[in-house]
Amino acid sequence: MRILHFSPAAALDPKSAGTSASIAHLPLANGHGDVELSCLYVAPGGQIAVPASRRDQLLLIVNGRGNAYGYLPPGLLQLSGGMGLLIPAGESCRLSSQTGAILLVLEVEHLTPDPCGLSHPNRLRGALWPQLESNGVDPVSD
Repeated sequence: MRILHFSPAAALDPKSAGTSASIAHLPLANGHGDVELSCLYVAPGGQIAVPASRRDQLLLIVNGRGNAYGYLPPGLLQLSGGMGLLIPAGESCRLSSQTGAILLVLEVEHLTPDPCGLSHPNRLRGALWPQLESNGVDPVSD
């Protein structure tokens, strides 16, 4: 067993301590085939364009809150820990966070969402979001 550390301290270059580094990308592992797992750290106030890739991308928010500005569908999505985005190959988005966020990013040739994890209005209507310390305030009522 090997331990992987993907906290902001591990993601940010030690030389940037005390500066306003807002984004850090930390590769975590890769395997056989065309698979890549990495960590994306978005510091408070940070933003980044997620470019279109030749592979599908799964972005999972592990900690914190942020916004995704999508093109398909267009508009703003408010995200918090326990939520994710499946971005098909060839599509892109912009991420930002006022409070900071840690995301795991999985890139694979093809990903298909499982119906159990899909978000849709009927599933979310009346749902109570967990009030986890790391997530801060309820993103739906902000």
